[in-house]
Amino acid sequence: MLIQVDTFEQLDFYGLMDVYIEGNRENAEYFYGGEAQERALQLATIDALAYLREDFFKKPGARYYIWQEAGEYTSALRVEYFEDGLLLEALETRPDLRRMGYGQKLMTAVLAQLPKGTHVYSHVAKWNTPSLAIHSACGFLRYLDYSVESDGTISNDHVTFKVTV
Repeated sequence: MLIQVDTFEQLDFYGLMDVYIEGNRENAEYFYGGEAQERALQLATIDALAYLREDFFKKPGARYYIWQEAGEYTSALRVEYFEDGLLLEALETRPDLRRMGYGQKLMTAVLAQLPKGTHVYSHVAKWNTPSLAIHSACGFLRYLDYSVESDGTISNDHVTFKVTV
């Protein structure tokens, strides 16, 4: 079932952190490598909480979409305004539920409920084969061989996909 979350207060934050556990572990190692592993993960989780509460949900039109099965978050992604459309980012599926189609179900459901004619962009790491495949399966086409982030920085480690619904 698709859930749309427009405010931090609507979010099951710890359910979301279960989806993003792998990314939080990577952030913990990258940003807090000198800390004990458990403490580093706590700090990365606190950073995620602060980002969502103090930054992301304060952007006009920013929202999370979550796929839920049996009362548990299985996959999630964020959407915010970008250029002449929307930027879809942070597509993730809970590690223990991967390869079951939840990411594609989520993305398909999100695209289906957007207004016709909406341009949707997504930046995907060039090495992220599962995400590249999901984007292609959902109709996205490679638009740029790099990404231009909201702050103007360019990443050659990512590609930009685009679809018009």
